[in-house]
Amino acid sequence: MLPICYINEKYTVGMTHNLNKKEFSLVLKRRADMKWAIIVSMQSVLWCGYIIVEWLSKKDSFQAKMILFVMFLYVSYLAAAAVLHSKKMSFTITVLTAAAALLLKDGFIFIVITLTQ
Repeated sequence: MLPICYINEKYTVGMTHNLNKKEFSLVLKRRADMKWAIIVSMQSVLWCGYIIVEWLSKKDSFQAKMILFVMFLYVSYLAAAAVLHSKKMSFTITVLTAAAALLLKDGFIFIVITLTQ
């Protein structure tokens, strides 16, 4: 893939590489696909961290766990927004990864307990 330094009206990438419209759209599509993969991977790591922290704080009150959840939700949103630069898509991805993490929480804790014994 070509490094993109600047893009002008004629779809010129960098100083020496000229792309037609089809090639240019493929470059942008590949970059967008990579952003999705990076965001989902990053948020998966964050939510695994949340699950471990919540598991370690069994005796905390419900209010403390909700504050912890909101903090992790906000950090996940900020990470997605930093990569995507779109508030709506960042929020959507964050909510979907949070829901997936909460649905798969018991399985993840089972794996952690099994590996630590």
